[in-house]
Amino acid sequence: MKKNHGVHEVLIGSRKQDLPRWECLWQDIPGTDIYFSPQYAQIYERAGNGAAHCYVYRSADGLVLYPFLLRRINDVPLFQNVEECWDIITPYGYGGPLYSATDEQSLPQLVRGFLESFHTYCDGHRIVSEFARLHPLLGNHRMLPESSKVFHHETIYIDLRQSERELWKETRKGHKSSIKKALRFEVKVVRDEGRKCIKQFHKLYTETMRRQQASPSYFFPLGFFDDILDLLGHHASLFVALHDGKVVTTAIFMHYGDYVHYHFSGSDEDSLRLCANHLLIYEVTKWAQQQGARFFHLGGGLQVNDGLFIFKSGFSSKRAPFYTYRRIHDAALYQQLIQRKLEDERLSRGAVDEKFFPRYRA
Repeated sequence: MKKNHGVHEVLIGSRKQDLPRWECLWQDIPGTDIYFSPQYAQIYERAGNGAAHCYVYRSADGLVLYPFLLRRINDVPLFQNVEECWDIITPYGYGGPLYSATDEQSLPQLVRGFLESFHTYCDGHRIVSEFARLHPLLGNHRMLPESSKVFHHETIYIDLRQSERELWKETRKGHKSSIKKALRFEVKVVRDEGRKCIKQFHKLYTETMRRQQASPSYFFPLGFFDDILDLLGHHASLFVALHDGKVVTTAIFMHYGDYVHYHFSGSDEDSLRLCANHLLIYEVTKWAQQQGARFFHLGGGLQVNDGLFIFKSGFSSKRAPFYTYRRIHDAALYQQLIQRKLEDERLSRGAVDEKFFPRYRA
């Protein structure tokens, strides 16, 4: 087996001198996506989810770029007296390691070298565990160890390389009727380039999450959405569907290179009869095609096969698998933290969710 001689560096989002290098490396990787940009990680750093970092690994086999958020475990009151330690999570959405191998044959060795290098880094910096949400369309789960990844559900995407006629043919019959209905109601879909409707977006998004009984992690302040549009700039777009001058449906889309992502959306409950949601997705599909994108990623639902998933599935039969990656870098400390969590739960008569990772944060 070829001996690995890789080198690494760690770029930090809060260090101004690191940002141009991170951005240059991200943009130079063929087929990259917005989720790996420093600006995307900074959105979640500003939201208080951890410090934006990017691990860069190089060897003769290629390059790996891995953005993540570093979280101080001692910031959790239960663990404030534990010797200082950390854990890692990827920002909300889809990420994980981004590979750029010198050739197809080099990819397995590149990934092996990266995993060894990253474990050594974590071991030397008291990083207890790592949790990554992987990218369904890039398929970066394929080269990761089976024992460390978990399949959750499928996501839906539209292949924009089809003609408009083929896209219409792919659309479910009921969705076609809904799109025609919205047009009869004279619903208009526009791109809000001046961000005039961001407050309406936030209001409708929050109302929609409440209707769907989403978990607290899906609720965000207005400033969070401002950060998305500010930091991503021309790689994020706010679209609105209007009826008689009123915003009835709105959504934020992210886009870079081959990919457009349906990111956050909200609808007015009293206007659902207008079917503006259906028209908005259809119009943005055509817009994405005009921008030269190849894939429009609609994502999944809040739960497996829920109403949101069924709605999205009406636009395309294309599916991609969503996996998460979990790795424990310090098994002894991981168990120590779990033990402290279990003792605390017993005293409060709670119950630790054994499926949650890392379990000590359940």
